Amino acid sequence: MEVWYVDPGSTAGSPDGTTGHPYLSLQAALVAKCNKTFTEAIQIRCRTTGDLPADTTRVSTGVLGQYDEDGYGLQIVAETGHRASTFWDDTKYRLYPAYAVQAGTALGIATSHVIVDGLQIGISTQTAAAEIVYWGYGQTGVLSNCLVKGLNSADYLTRGISLIQGLTIFNCLFYAIGANVGSAVVKNHGNSKFYNCTFIAASGMLLGLDITDGTCVAKNTYVGGATNCFWQEGTLTCDHCASSDGTADDFTGAGVVNVPVSTATFKSVTTDDEDYAIPDGDSDLYHAGTDTSGDTAPLNFTTDINEYPYYSSRSIGCDEFDELVAPTVTASAPTAVTATTATGHGNVTSDGYSTITERGICIGASADPTTAGTHFSTSGTTGAFDVAITGLTAGATYHYRTYAINDIGTAYSADGTFAADSAVAAGTAFSTGHTNTTADLSCDAATHGTPGYTYQWYRSGSTGFTPGAGNILSGKTSLTLADTGLEASTDYYYKLVATDAAAATSTSNEVHVVTDATPPKLVLVLK
Repeated sequence: MEVWYVDPGSTAGSPDGTTGHPYLSLQAALVAKCNKTFTEAIQIRCRTTGDLPADTTRVSTGVLGQYDEDGYGLQIVAETGHRASTFWDDTKYRLYPAYAVQAGTALGIATSHVIVDGLQIGISTQTAAAEIVYWGYGQTGVLSNCLVKGLNSADYLTRGISLIQGLTIFNCLFYAIGANVGSAVVKNHGNSKFYNCTFIAASGMLLGLDITDGTCVAKNTYVGGATNCFWQEGTLTCDHCASSDGTADDFTGAGVVNVPVSTATFKSVTTDDEDYAIPDGDSDLYHAGTDTSGDTAPLNFTTDINEYPYYSSRSIGCDEFDELVAPTVTASAPTAVTATTATGHGNVTSDGYSTITERGICIGASADPTTAGTHFSTSGTTGAFDVAITGLTAGATYHYRTYAINDIGTAYSADGTFAADSAVAAGTAFSTGHTNTTADLSCDAATHGTPGYTYQWYRSGSTGFTPGAGNILSGKTSLTLADTGLEASTDYYYKLVATDAAAATSTSNEVHVVTDATPPKLVLVLK
């Protein structure tokens, strides 16, 4: 296979089609390298560098020789990094000439055995009716993975592509094709096949896929925005197709469902900001069937226009949003940690361009805990979040990871650890003084556990007692105690019980107090 290169942004000079000296236009490469009888396949690879200019020269393959053996005589392809996506991208190769009064304002194919793959094709100006692509001789021709963009004009009849003979079109996106009565996004005059495509008309477009004559097949294809999305004068068979007007007025066959053009169907459909990527697996444009491409189309619908895999099943139309991925989530260390509770902190920094259905934190005794184990969730989508953690064991060490779930799957933050606080601990109790009938005590504040402590004093006449109802000092609930009404020269034993906010308790040390003896009475003797 001969391989030649095109780069409108090249400043190398002396173009000869090599990668270091590429031609400045696709048309120049065709004239220089393809005006001959083909003896082997020729591939022309397109890119743009430097100031990233568009290729503004109209392309016509009328100069080509013929290639009659099996296979394609000419392959026009976009280089890796310059392949069409679901929106017009000025950083990639664009075939973008001004209006011309010719069949195929941007691209005219008049030769058999041609494949065009991965190009962005459009017109920069329009002063009369135009067709962006004209494929006049489609025998063994393929248009694949291409984006064809109109000017979204209501002033002029614009057609995305006219087909005179059979052609296979797959994984292609046509959008913003201009409106006018009698116009069509795609007008077909032959036996053609449309696989896994999306065709979006501008406002006011009369026809979408117009089958004027011939026998055609459309599979996994969406047509939207036209008054009559599927228009059948010849014979059209649809399988797993959709349109914004259901089956339309002039198509009565099966295989088409109604799906309006909306942001629920596509990521964005606003003028000058069009991106017709199917946003997620919940879209109505979703096909769970097997290969519907047939024997003649070289794809199985397992990948989209950008060769990204369809997620979990297969989507109808040209593309799933190629950035549809699992979310991104980070975590910071839990705070407000007590013996039984804590507050977890996470941040969903990206939703993966799919709705977040759940987010939260996982905890466990081993590294990298998952939602299959203990986890706590909270509502919300992207951004920072807090989540309550409960049921901790005092003093235990836990691993934690925050998580977020979207249609693609579950994402986790990096693993971290934290320790639950130890159980509540009563402070140290001690005596501060006594008389023969009173005892004064104090106790340090409780620590650990769950803050929000309450206190209760107990007294017994026996050492080693257990605080309970029989020895409670009712109303004595502060950290200091003034006990009165005691007996002189008597042993008393005191304890304070601290209770935290989680109802956990801790008992202080025992304090032994011996009240003073009764003072001797003074007797006054008068003589």
